[in-house]
Amino acid sequence: MQENGPSFFASGSSYDPLTASLWSYRENELWRLDSKLRQWKIIPGKHKTDLTLHFTMVTDTKRHQFMFFGNYNKSNSIWVYTPSTNPDQEGKWENRPPGGDVCPKAEHFPVAYESHQGVFLLVPDESAEKSVTLVYSPDTNTYIKVIGADMPANGMNYMMDYDPYHRLFYLVTGDWSKPLKVWALRLDMQKIARME
Repeated sequence: MQENGPSFFASGSSYDPLTASLWSYRENELWRLDSKLRQWKIIPGKHKTDLTLHFTMVTDTKRHQFMFFGNYNKSNSIWVYTPSTNPDQEGKWENRPPGGDVCPKAEHFPVAYESHQGVFLLVPDESAEKSVTLVYSPDTNTYIKVIGADMPANGMNYMMDYDPYHRLFYLVTGDWSKPLKVWALRLDMQKIARME
């Protein structure tokens, strides 16, 4: 493994099964950890976004894109990076302000990708006490609020992932002053569509 690789403190990263590599973004730089060469490669090109710190990077395996949620400056728009056919060449960036239900502007976005339905579940903080649960649909570029699924605020201590076998999202929360909690969430887009 490369000994003196880049530092990604407070940046975002996500694994991409298509390229079998870990990708990471830090302010204006996109990197890929080549699993065969076992070294980091910087992707050439202009990677200028307003992403600074505290954003979440997630791979959309259906569309082969990287989605970026939240930001230190508090945002509810989404940055999307589509890799080139050759992953070591410059791909395409796009900023998407979604429509639909109101998503709070926040810097802490627990997000995971649901591979069966091709959507994202996110639980951003709405206030210091409460977070809201939303679905982001890339096909319609909209947020959909999940009614009755508000949760306690997460702050900056959380981890969220999707289990494709059980079709469950797991959100882990807690810090030095609060006990660890594990939340399990199942998403049924047909029921959500009926709520709208």
